[in-house]
Amino acid sequence: MKNIALVGLLFLLILGGAALAQQAEEQQKGSSTGGMMQGMMSGEKDGGMMGMMKMMGQMGKMMDRCSVMMESMDNRSGPSKEEQKK
Repeated sequence: MKNIALVGLLFLLILGGAALAQQAEEQQKGSSTGGMMQGMMSGEKDGGMMGMMKMMGQMGKMMDRCSVMMESMDNRSGPSKEEQKK
């Protein structure tokens, strides 16, 4: 009976250690991402504010293309259900 309890306790300790290791790894990855964002905002790393502004410009262009594409799909599909009821 003691052997079973010892094996169970050992199993729980191993699982707990693995969970803590995984949590520490995820936390370390999150802190490196946070540091990169802080660097971009303060202008210290890899182009700083200019890199952020370029990325924002690219996102704006992508949103414009998406809206044009959505409008063309609406025009191509014909009248909507509301227009058909009229």
